[in-house]
Amino acid sequence: MWGFGVCSLLLGFLCLPGPLLGKLGHMTGGWSPANPDSAPVQKILRFCEQRYNRGSNDAMVYRMVRPVQVTQQVVAGINYNVTMILGNTNCRKSQNLATGNCALQAGQELRAERCVFIVYSVPWNNMTTLQSQKCNPC
Repeated sequence: MWGFGVCSLLLGFLCLPGPLLGKLGHMTGGWSPANPDSAPVQKILRFCEQRYNRGSNDAMVYRMVRPVQVTQQVVAGINYNVTMILGNTNCRKSQNLATGNCALQAGQELRAERCVFIVYSVPWNNMTTLQSQKCNPC
């Protein structure tokens, strides 16, 4: 009799409507929203910006205009799925300046890209790797 009650309770929980179940918490190992203002996510955003500039053939430095969405998944480290808008600046890559010192181009000179990065990070081992990157003009 006791086992039936536990099974009924578990079945009832599993049958909760999706929006209500979502408010109860995120599934372990599932993707969940990440705070773009947190220090670890800011580090990931800078990493994505650097990888974009390293792989781009453009002579100008690009920098983040804004993050669109950042989600994370806890695995043996942390997977990040980052969608951001990057824009070209007034700095040439050959100047070797930090992107924060470079102003975004204005008006028709601004070329923006919407990029999705998948990044794997093991912060306690100081390891971050780019798994994939896909960018399209905005």
